[in-house]
Amino acid sequence: MLDSAFCPETSAATWTAFTAIATRFVSRPGIVVFLMVVAFRLIQWIPIRHGKRQLNVLMAGLLILYCSAFFSPTFHLAEHTFFNVLPRDSGETVDAIVVLGRGKPFSPSRVELAAHLWKAQRAPFIFASGINDAPILLKLLRKKGVPASVLQGEDCSRTTYENAQFTAEQLRPQGIQRILLVTDTPHMLRSMLTFQGFGFQVIPVPSLVPGTLDRNRKANVMLREYMGLVAYGLKGRFFQPNYQISQSNYPSSFN
Repeated sequence: MLDSAFCPETSAATWTAFTAIATRFVSRPGIVVFLMVVAFRLIQWIPIRHGKRQLNVLMAGLLILYCSAFFSPTFHLAEHTFFNVLPRDSGETVDAIVVLGRGKPFSPSRVELAAHLWKAQRAPFIFASGINDAPILLKLLRKKGVPASVLQGEDCSRTTYENAQFTAEQLRPQGIQRILLVTDTPHMLRSMLTFQGFGFQVIPVPSLVPGTLDRNRKANVMLREYMGLVAYGLKGRFFQPNYQISQSNYPSSFN
């Protein structure tokens, strides 16, 4: 097992903690709706001469959009939208299958899909990425009959950006450029764009969102991805025009 002492030091822990707090906050509709209503009422007391009507419409629209996120049809519509903007799987063979972690409930469907792709000879090996998740994914893949000799991974990354960065650090020196990327549909667009920014040619192969997730968790997933797309876009994380692979300070793989 990979020793965590080999993981590069990054600022991702702070960002991860912030996003976790923000996600937990927006997943509590009672608190959020109350604060939005308070903000709406405060706007009425502010002596704004111009634009108050537009501001009221904006606040009302945000409130409606937020509340609708907790209904199943909205989640399915958002998932369908995310799926439709993705390029379709061409069926071609590539250099590697890359599987991203997202927590225990999401692991079985990605393992099933990754194992199927490997057995269909779409790529010679599978690479798992994600702190805490990668060892579990690899263990499940071995149980699916995938030999340890074709499994690689890293369990240092805490964010999607680090998934792409550390995967590039490991695979690009091996000449890996074309990959099948496996993650759930809502997460796929942000992941695909980020991996492309690190020089990979990506064919997205979305896995199913677990049907066991409750309404709040599904809303959490959808809201997190919308916020993530905006945040990554503003931070320029979809573009790494002069990215150079540096010498990594942790082992290249583990079984």
